[in-house]
Amino acid sequence: ATSEAEASAREAEAKARGLAALEKRAAEAEAAAAGAARAREEAEAQAAAKDFELEQAKQDCASATLSAQQEFAAAEERLRAQLDTAKQVMAVLRQQCQQATRHGSAQSSTESTERSTNSPSGARGG
Repeated sequence: ATSEAEASAREAEAKARGLAALEKRAAEAEAAAAGAARAREEAEAQAAAKDFELEQAKQDCASATLSAQQEFAAAEERLRAQLDTAKQVMAVLRQQCQQATRHGSAQSSTESTERSTNSPSGARGG
């Protein structure tokens, strides 16, 4: 009976050691799962941060593009105004040149007439 009790005790001890080993493995698996969950959460947080940075970069790019378009439009408007002014100046100068040319031709004709009238042969009637 004693040897039966000892065998039973050894068997119970072996089962207890096996159970302890299983509990240890289960605890290690739980720790690994918790570590994996933490790593996943960290990766998700990093991904969210990268998404935020990407969205911020997109907004910055859109803002810079809009600003550049506005600056271009303003510069284009200034250049158009300068071109219009230059065209107006050219028109005035052209008009002044034409008037000066006409005035010069009229003056030259008048001087020519005055010379022929004041010349001795003109005074005698030719």
